[in-house]
Amino acid sequence: MGDIFRILRMRRYGVLCSMKVFSLIFIWALCVILSVHGKNYDKDSFLRIASEDKDYSRRVSALLDLGDHFSTLNKDSAIMYAKEAFEISQRVNNIRGEANALYCYGLAYLNSGELMKARSYYQQGIKLCEDHKESDGKIEGYLHFSTFYHLLGKTDSMKYYAFNALELSQKTKIISLKAGAAQHIGNYYMVEGDFAKALFYCQQTLQIWQSMGQANIAGIYSDIGNIYYKEKIYPKALEYYGKAYDNAVKTNDLDAFGFSLNNIGLVYYQLDSPDAAINYYKRAIKYYTSNSNGFGISNTQANLADAYLKSRQYKLALEIAQNGLIIARELHFQKLMLQLSTAIAEADGGLGNYKEAWINQKLASRYQDSVNQLTITQAATDYQTKIEIEKKDHENNLLKEEGERQKVELTTKNQLTFFIGTIMILCLIIALIALNSSTKRKRQLLLMAKLNEEITEQKKILEETDELKTKLFSIVSHDFKSPLASLQLFLSMFEEGDFTKDEVKELSGKLMERMNVTFSFIENLLGWAQSQMNGYIPNFSTLNLYNIAAENFELYRKQAEAKEITFHNQINTDEEMVADENMLKLVLRNLMSNAIKYTEKGGEVKISSTRNDNYVFISVCDTGVGMTEAMMHKIFTSQRVNTYGTDNEPGTGLGLMLCREFLEKIGGSISVKSEVGKGSVFSVNIPLQQ
Repeated sequence: MGDIFRILRMRRYGVLCSMKVFSLIFIWALCVILSVHGKNYDKDSFLRIASEDKDYSRRVSALLDLGDHFSTLNKDSAIMYAKEAFEISQRVNNIRGEANALYCYGLAYLNSGELMKARSYYQQGIKLCEDHKESDGKIEGYLHFSTFYHLLGKTDSMKYYAFNALELSQKTKIISLKAGAAQHIGNYYMVEGDFAKALFYCQQTLQIWQSMGQANIAGIYSDIGNIYYKEKIYPKALEYYGKAYDNAVKTNDLDAFGFSLNNIGLVYYQLDSPDAAINYYKRAIKYYTSNSNGFGISNTQANLADAYLKSRQYKLALEIAQNGLIIARELHFQKLMLQLSTAIAEADGGLGNYKEAWINQKLASRYQDSVNQLTITQAATDYQTKIEIEKKDHENNLLKEEGERQKVELTTKNQLTFFIGTIMILCLIIALIALNSSTKRKRQLLLMAKLNEEITEQKKILEETDELKTKLFSIVSHDFKSPLASLQLFLSMFEEGDFTKDEVKELSGKLMERMNVTFSFIENLLGWAQSQMNGYIPNFSTLNLYNIAAENFELYRKQAEAKEITFHNQINTDEEMVADENMLKLVLRNLMSNAIKYTEKGGEVKISSTRNDNYVFISVCDTGVGMTEAMMHKIFTSQRVNTYGTDNEPGTGLGLMLCREFLEKIGGSISVKSEVGKGSVFSVNIPLQQ
């Protein structure tokens, strides 16, 4: 968070003072407030991170925080930290860190009054960001320049950079940059005396911070309070200074304590409530003292002395003004020295110490002369600086205009080159099109022929599918109707008592055989329907092949025993494979059922398996009637081959076709070897699954 909030350091709090030195302190407040918005300054913590942290970005951020802090206290220390941050950023190619280090250099020179150097470093930072398309860093530079021109008194330039920063911030994802730009625009309008617009932008800033959940927002509360203070709407000023103080308490921000309490005291002073003002000034001094803020102590003591004078407490006014004057002399703040010496003279006069009052009044006059001389010197320096900066700005504008002219010429040249190149490319494309037109026509003809073949093949498949569906409906209407009609007739006659017990026993047995065949047909029909569904996905699991074979034979044990057929399960008892359990059972069930159906009494049915690295091979062998060559070609197709077994068992003609379709879906196959009168061997190949 340090990098994106650093640009707001100069507007973190709105600080007011007595109206005698308001102009001086307002400018100072822009440059002296803490370095990071939303984060209290902890020197020891930053020093530890800057020297020990292995994360380069955190080290750079801590060094820049230290540089910002020392920019108002010790220029050399600030420059030292900025230099180290710049060197680390260069080593790790951190463009944003380099730019922020340059801005830190500029801030140190700005606070020491070396405006030309400050301007140079700000320009370097912005150019670095422009060269590397670092738009967020460019916005930060614009906000620094906005404050720079504010201090220089060039409000037009201040406005230019603040509004350009706001425009650029609309395109970035970092909402805090938009808040910073809005706050600078609010400050611009406050300087211009347009308090309505100033209030609009500052409140917009406040809303952004609140929507982000920003904790430390004492600064923007103070800015809004300053607007109301300058408009002399003191109740509203008190409200927002109070919010600034409450926020400072919540975030434990000692500097915000002091500034907020000092501002509240100033409001009560303007409301002719010196006792209330005195109370808040004392509390502010307490916090300034705990945070070693010399200027804050001296400035607030000057305000406190004025409040004591207003309430005619001359002795206390004299004591506090003398203490403040000592600090002001150490800090070389001429205007504070003038205010405090004047307060001392007035307090001595109130106490009847006219001689001391006369001496201090003479001292105040000397301070006034010094202030006047300082003002004249500063004005001359500022004027010379303005001339130099305007000269530089003019030179830069000329360079920009020349650059824009060259850019236009280069753009025109590039457009002409592009136009000629485009014409040449178009001619080449036309030539290639003409050259390859015959080849494309041939390809189109080949493609059309291929599409026609595919359409013909699809038509054939659709016709076969339609034919199969017609056959299935025919089978369903015939093979379902007959056993169900028999069952209906049997139940009707049984209900009327037309059968003897022996006849019921005999007929129910035959009816049960017919129903078993019908059930098998239904099972195969449902299996085929499932195989035709596009969304059918095999469900693979590890299975014991020996147990699967044994379970399926149990389903047909009665039929086998009735025909005295012997079943041999020659599969190893520990033979395992990965397969779809329902599919495997359906295949083995159909093969075993057919083997028993077409085997004479006293025959044999054997099942065995082998494997290699890729497949499991399952064989079902019987000693049945066998098949002709023509029959072997039909049994796996949709051409229904419906023959009766050796004991007149009916069939459905669907089972083997269904076995083939299921096996093909998993990359398997089924084949048959048979000889009339000797039996058949059905072989199933199932690929090994991983």
